[in-house]
Amino acid sequence: MLEVKQNKKVIPLTFDRAFICVFNKKQNISILEHFISTYLKLPLKKIKGNLKLLSRNLDLDYKKERQKQIDILLDLDGRKINIELNNNESTGIIERNIIFASKVHGRQLKKGDNTYSHIEQTIQINLNNFSCNKNSLVESYYLTNENGEILDIIKYQNKK
Repeated sequence: MLEVKQNKKVIPLTFDRAFICVFNKKQNISILEHFISTYLKLPLKKIKGNLKLLSRNLDLDYKKERQKQIDILLDLDGRKINIELNNNESTGIIERNIIFASKVHGRQLKKGDNTYSHIEQTIQINLNNFSCNKNSLVESYYLTNENGEILDIIKYQNKK
């Protein structure tokens, strides 16, 4: 595990600020390139030089709302990748991450574009510092219909 030393104290990277401080920096983009390559099972050469850090700030819905920030937001050839570090297991964390992913996905729609055709894929990666599933370290969730069929925009677009 990587650690940050400050004032002779070891701060683990499971501490949100340390995680963001290390991984949300342009000079450390190569670490993210390797992680995304491994996680998405894509060749590193497809990712190297194509991964960009984006602003972590999300739009506020009303004036008195406090600032919303996600941990890491990346762009890979138009696809948005949100990485969230979660230290507590709760339904609130899951709901928050759903809202974050939805906001990242929805803000791709530009004013006046009512065709929705310019929205790229959004990927949410949750790094959970707690046990989620005894059988797997990685879980994937999808939108499905009542028959259990997964919503696949690419497959849908190819049917036309």
